[in-house]
Amino acid sequence: MLKKLRTFFKEEIWSPDLTSKSRRRTFLIRQSRIYILAFKGFFEDRAALRAAALTYFTVLSIVPIFAIAFAIARNFGFEDRMHEVISKNMQGQEEIMNWVTNLVDGFLEKAKGGILAGVGGVILFWSVIQVLNNIEASFNDIWQIRKSRSFARKFSDYLAIMILGPFAIGLSGSFMVKIQSAAAEIELFQPVIVFLIKSVPYLSIWLLFTIVYIVMPNTKVKFKYGLIAGVFAGTVAVIFQALYQDLQIGVFKFNTLYGSIAALPLFLLWLQITWLIVLMGAEIAFAYQNIENYEFEEDALNLSDHNKKILTLLIAHQVIKNFEDGTEPWSAEKLSHALGIPIRLVNDLVYDMVNAGILSELASDKPRERSYQPSVDINKITVEYIYTKLGLTGGDQLYVTESDALNRITKVHEHIMHSIRESPANVLLKDL
Repeated sequence: MLKKLRTFFKEEIWSPDLTSKSRRRTFLIRQSRIYILAFKGFFEDRAALRAAALTYFTVLSIVPIFAIAFAIARNFGFEDRMHEVISKNMQGQEEIMNWVTNLVDGFLEKAKGGILAGVGGVILFWSVIQVLNNIEASFNDIWQIRKSRSFARKFSDYLAIMILGPFAIGLSGSFMVKIQSAAAEIELFQPVIVFLIKSVPYLSIWLLFTIVYIVMPNTKVKFKYGLIAGVFAGTVAVIFQALYQDLQIGVFKFNTLYGSIAALPLFLLWLQITWLIVLMGAEIAFAYQNIENYEFEEDALNLSDHNKKILTLLIAHQVIKNFEDGTEPWSAEKLSHALGIPIRLVNDLVYDMVNAGILSELASDKPRERSYQPSVDINKITVEYIYTKLGLTGGDQLYVTESDALNRITKVHEHIMHSIRESPANVLLKDL
């Protein structure tokens, strides 16, 4: 049995040819690949370090986050529902939550009419923006997206999250109350209603995590993969919360050691593990969406400069041919699938060409999906043109002491580049 498992995980699972295997076997191999690669990415992307950073920013901004949430809830009349839902979902963190809600209530009472305004409101808003910005940065790193949202997009997207989040919490609380009222009145459907009540924590957190995985990365994430990751991470989070509550007996030992601040280290631990679960879900969403090329990613990202140049020319050639044929510009994801290059490597190479002025980025009708086209006349883009433009990216100041050796080396380099420029092999990419 152990030998079969060893053979499966070492050899069969990484076999490139799955056509000869049964559908059930192929499904098992594919799922195994996805989760192995996701866990591998979890460690390679230093998820523990990212979770620690997110924990730090969350602690710094926890009061502003709740202040904005309760301000919106208060002005729309569902503040009590908000308190109920948060209390239910933060069991085991009563001391921390009481402290936070007291601070928030005090702040809101001082605000005129319960509405945040002036400098205080700006500081609160900026604090929440910083948390969301750090979450996006962590997700972008997992998806290998170097470019974050524009300021205007951040403002609109983050504002929508801040407004819709409290609404969703308030509505879920009202929904629960109505279900419980119905259960008391209609005995016939009581088992079904009890099942619904027990399902609500799972359904709500699955929905929350799914939205996070689809909305936060600055790239297009397919709904089905965001949903799979949301169900996985949401289920793990609910199980962890239940285990955490069962282990609250250990709090008495912390009380002996830490006294009245015992709740703080436990809260930090809870936050850290929660963020680890969130980041693991992001890795799973990425692995599902890019599994076709993801398994060979490590070797691809360690490519030699020589091979990177070849792939750069291949990508540029495809973009130019699309432009010449009048077809719709392709996204990085479509380039990855069509050319068989791992998505992270495509993102890297395309990003370099955009920075060098070889390609330009186009906004798409679909949110957070970018496509690419040549940024100059395609009758100018030769092999040497791409080499030169990429080579000149960055600062043009040469920080070195003048010397005869430097002058000789510079002349040799210029002569070689001139030879490449004049070479018969230096053809236009559109002619390849």
